[in-house]
Amino acid sequence: MQVNIESIILSEYASYVGTTRLTIVGTMNKATVPSVPVRLPPIYMSLVIQAHPDQAGTRHEIEVRLLNQRREQVGQTMKASFDFLVEPPLPGMPVRQSQIIPIVAEFAEEGPYAYEVFIDGTYSASANFYVQVGQQEEA
Repeated sequence: MQVNIESIILSEYASYVGTTRLTIVGTMNKATVPSVPVRLPPIYMSLVIQAHPDQAGTRHEIEVRLLNQRREQVGQTMKASFDFLVEPPLPGMPVRQSQIIPIVAEFAEEGPYAYEVFIDGTYSASANFYVQVGQQEEA
């Protein structure tokens, strides 16, 4: 079993306790803005990552790339690293790790975008994000 992303969530805020307990506030996949280009406040990408128990104690690198609808990279690649727990919680159970990456991005145009996530240089998952010009929604 390779290193896999079990879940990926974009939100207004995220935090965690330990390595697996996440608190996620205001999940989102779209922003309605008055005009473009626009720089949004931080978006928090929460990842739950799992792997075979043999990966316990190993370090891994994450890269996040934002792509526009033409599949062109927008902005810089965001990087982070993490270490799996030294031991799985139960024998035979995969090791799991939560990772939160704050992302600040500028969007030049309205339309669909994708946050692509790579672990150790290999594509692992993506999250779609849409930018829409219009009147902002009421809270």
